[in-house]
Order: sequence, then C-alpha cells, then structure tokens
Amino acid sequence: MSSFFATVFPDLQTAEEAQRLIETLNDKHAIKLVSAVVIAKDQSGNITQHNGRTPGTLGAVMTGLIGGIAGLVGGPAVAIFGAASGALSGGWFDLLRTQDREIFMNEVAAKVSTSQAALLGEVVNPSDDAKRLVEEQLVSLGGSVINSGS
Repeated sequence: MSSFFATVFPDLQTAEEAQRLIETLNDKHAIKLVSAVVIAKDQSGNITQHNGRTPGTLGAVMTGLIGGIAGLVGGPAVAIFGAASGALSGGWFDLLRTQDREIFMNEVAAKVSTSQAALLGEVVNPSDDAKRLVEEQLVSLGGSVINSGS
C-alpha cells in the first residue's frame, strides 16, 4: 500500500531542494518513491507544477492529484476537468481511493499560501523509520509536513 505525503515550504527553491533530497533517499533505497512533484502558488493564486518525477503509469496518481489541485483555483468544474485530464494522461484508473485523494488534495491546496510551494509525493509501503527519516529531513529544510496516512 502506498502513502501520500506533502510538505509546504516558504518558497519554490526550498521545495525543489526537498525534492532532490527525497529522490536521493529513493536512489539509496531508503524509500520507494512512486512519484514526487513540486507545486507553487503565485501572487495571483495560480498553482503551477514544477519538476515532476512521475515514472510511467506509477506516477498517474500524482498526475491526477496535481490536475485536481490546479483546478481548485478555477472552481469545481475546472477541478473535475483538471483531475480527469491529469488522471487519463497518466493512465490512472484506480478509482477505489478517489475519495482519499480528494481529501488529501483539498488539504494540501488549503495549506499552500501565495508565494509558497509544496512537495507532494507517493511512497510505497513506507516503514515507520522511513516515515520519520523523510519527515525529519523535510522539516530540517523548513518544511511543514502535512500527514496523509495512506
């Protein structure tokens, strides 16, 4: 089973640094990263995606999640379109956890303020030690961790 995580940072550069750190943990096999992406909210309140790592269909979940988050700015119709188009482009057909993803997406979107950025990711079967390691590393960079459970 996989778990989502998100961490809000004061700026885009720090969130991108956090993404590099998470990818290094994956490369060292400390975690099994399915996907990671940085999103940022600009002065106009628009959310943009930066430096996504979404390998093949495994990253489809995050693609749909990002599409939905971006759509939150434009209202319900845009959110549905954004999530659907993002999901389809990534091949996401696992509808069983849609409600969990929507709850998580709304929680993340609500916590990203103007000029802030967030690192979102999905990790497969993280141990408690791996969760602590990731959280400690992200907090050490000045991040505010949003816990998602699974």
